[in-house]
Amino acid sequence: MKRRHFTLIEMLVVIAVISILIGILIPTIGTVMAKVKGSQTKAVINSLRLGIKQYESTYGILPFTGGNADKFIEYTPGSSATNSEYTILLNTLEGNDTSLNPRGIKFLDLSDADYLDAWDEELNVVLDLDYNSSIDSSLIYGSGTLNTEIVIWSAGPDGDHDSDDSHADNADNVKSWDK
Repeated sequence: MKRRHFTLIEMLVVIAVISILIGILIPTIGTVMAKVKGSQTKAVINSLRLGIKQYESTYGILPFTGGNADKFIEYTPGSSATNSEYTILLNTLEGNDTSLNPRGIKFLDLSDADYLDAWDEELNVVLDLDYNSSIDSSLIYGSGTLNTEIVIWSAGPDGDHDSDDSHADNADNVKSWDK
């Protein structure tokens, strides 16, 4: 009985077909992973927003009071990470900073999450401390004035959120005001 073997041409055809399928699959995987990271970041944004709303419900005011304008909470480059306004906000919501959270109520649990976006960057937060239900567009990268009290966003995978109004640079941002 004669055994049939694969010819060189049959092997090359199989390898070519597999290569084409892999070539089609790799970009799809990249797109899916980008969507997953966007969803993870959106979940962190929603959790942080909920913690701030619970703080406001409990104390009747937003954190970082005393201002008469909207407050942009950001990490200041060159400052120590423990003194950044974002870290102070997280510590307040976790109940560690009793100067802003005198009862020490835990609105966030930092043991479960680090409250960074999926690209390990801090989120950008703007609070409406003048309570006019409007956040000035100059504080929000890539958006006009918003009628809300809390705005949170991530600069996205490129880490860039230019302050100009060219929305092309900000198309990858993950924002709390997008549904």
